[in-house]
Amino acid sequence: MARYKESFTLYGRRRKNGQVVWYYRTYSPQGVRTCGKSTGCTSKAKARIYCEELLKKGELYQASAKPFGFYAKGFFDDDSVWVKDKEATGTEGRKGISDSTKRTYRQHLNYYILPYLENVKVDSINLSKIKEFRTELLTVGISPDPGRKKPVSPKTVTSILGTLRIITNSLFYDDIISRDPFAGLKPLKLAKHSRDAFTLEEVQKIIKTLRVCNSTVYLPALVSACTGMRVSEILAIDSTSLKDDCIDIYRQFYRDKYQPPKSGSERKIPVTPELRGMLSGAEWCPYDTITVEFGKALLLVCGGEEKTKRKLCFHSLRHFYNTFLLAENVPPVKVAAVMGHSTGVGTVQERYTNWRVEHFPEVLAAQEKLLSLLLQ
Repeated sequence: MARYKESFTLYGRRRKNGQVVWYYRTYSPQGVRTCGKSTGCTSKAKARIYCEELLKKGELYQASAKPFGFYAKGFFDDDSVWVKDKEATGTEGRKGISDSTKRTYRQHLNYYILPYLENVKVDSINLSKIKEFRTELLTVGISPDPGRKKPVSPKTVTSILGTLRIITNSLFYDDIISRDPFAGLKPLKLAKHSRDAFTLEEVQKIIKTLRVCNSTVYLPALVSACTGMRVSEILAIDSTSLKDDCIDIYRQFYRDKYQPPKSGSERKIPVTPELRGMLSGAEWCPYDTITVEFGKALLLVCGGEEKTKRKLCFHSLRHFYNTFLLAENVPPVKVAAVMGHSTGVGTVQERYTNWRVEHFPEVLAAQEKLLSLLLQ
């Protein structure tokens, strides 16, 4: 005769004071034993009554009775435990989590994850469900508005699943689910996405076109080509960041407000006296105006087919400057420091390296040469 399997099992744990407290384990609908939880009772009989009461209420194995949305809604809100903890790990010069990252997580949760998983019981979210969700994103798309459903790119799907995994990891480590639903999931093979850099001749033509047209985008484009700065970083240049011999990148102007730079760390970019003079008192047009007007000049110089094929845009000026510095034999570690990239060598080296403007004579010489070539 088969032995009857109870809905829970009890076991005692002895505390330092010698007192025994009773804990219980239960089973998921799939028969997986969960982590132990305390009943708070020092008597086995009382512990059994406690568990039987939970069983009657449907709360003995809580995860099986509650939908994913119960735990996931508001997970990335500013006042949530997860976000507050991330913010607490930041430092004065580097946020624990940026506003843009929080915004991205919320978009993934509200526009893709909740519409598909909100009413699914958390214990039903297993490897097969994750694969099913991923397939739906790749082939049909998910949206709160059925009329706007469309397949999602593999890169974005990978990012969405990363957001979902943050939530499921939290549920797993809080003993709300008994296993990691992502265990065994093989990552998608992503196509290589590379944005081409401009040639020197192309940048010369673009800068000349903008100068002849007296475009308000002329100076931002010239600055990006000669410093590798992003549009949002250029828009933050003012009297507080423009020094005698450098630009102090300690913030960016993005989405109508000042934010920490994208890299999360400050840096200084040396500038020649000529470029510094051009930047003094400069007024900037809006972000969208810069990208749109630059795109028009780009079409005149490179043509639409070449622009699309090579994925050229304003940001390609940053790639151009990076390439130019390397071609001028500027050490890669210094190029990374000026561009605001991680060197990849290790956090210890980066933490104990404090670059100063006088450490970049090769960068200044390369910038002076480049500026001369673009203004001739």
